[in-house]
Amino acid sequence: QAREAIAYAAAKGVEWFVIDSTDELRKVHEIKPDAKLYLRIAAPNIGSDWPLSGKFGAGPGEAREIGAAAAKRGADLAGLTFHVGSQCRNPENWRVALEKARSLFDVMLKSGLKPRLLNIGGGYPAQHRRRLSGAPCEADSVDRNDRRGHQRRPESFSG
Repeated sequence: QAREAIAYAAAKGVEWFVIDSTDELRKVHEIKPDAKLYLRIAAPNIGSDWPLSGKFGAGPGEAREIGAAAAKRGADLAGLTFHVGSQCRNPENWRVALEKARSLFDVMLKSGLKPRLLNIGGGYPAQHRRRLSGAPCEADSVDRNDRRGHQRRPESFSG
């Protein structure tokens, strides 16, 4: 993200910014110290028609570094985001990404941050112009508690 683009967005009233590096954290926080930030984390895209893994998102080590840097700066790292790919037929992608997010939320809380947002990107298969191939994704396999009993079902959606 270019500094000019961040400044322009902030001047137009944008309050939420997604980051996936300590450099982006620094730039956004310098330009808009009261910004609400959410960290894009890497997620598996196996079985998705539009895979984005490797292009966007911080890995686990980098995500922890970004969280520590946000806490040190006093930045409002409000949550996490991930994208499992469009037309995702593999529920394991969501399970893995949700486990990563749960672990990072715990780290964020321990460092004094106040995470309150989880943005889940990607989508179950839907027929568009061509017929779907393969088995549909079974939503119920994603909608369970993790091994520690944390609820996985979203309690609210914003639209």
